[in-house]
Amino acid sequence: MRDKLLSIFIFSCLCFTPLQAQESNIIVDMTPDDYVNLKLPPLDSLFENAKKSPTFQILDTHRKTEVSLLKKEKEAGSNF
Repeated sequence: MRDKLLSIFIFSCLCFTPLQAQESNIIVDMTPDDYVNLKLPPLDSLFENAKKSPTFQILDTHRKTEVSLLKKEKEAGSNF
């Protein structure tokens, strides 16, 4: 569950931040018919593209490192 929330957070940060700079031009140029005909990609492809971003990969590597360290600490603690 935590991984999904992290993925959603990262996805929203990566995908929506660049759009804010372009938002004013897009809104001015689009007509109501353009909004009706707008086709969005499936969510699966958006998540997969977000996972390929360098920021996500860095955070995923950091998470894996922390999980590995936690396992080592638990194993060391159980030896006492």
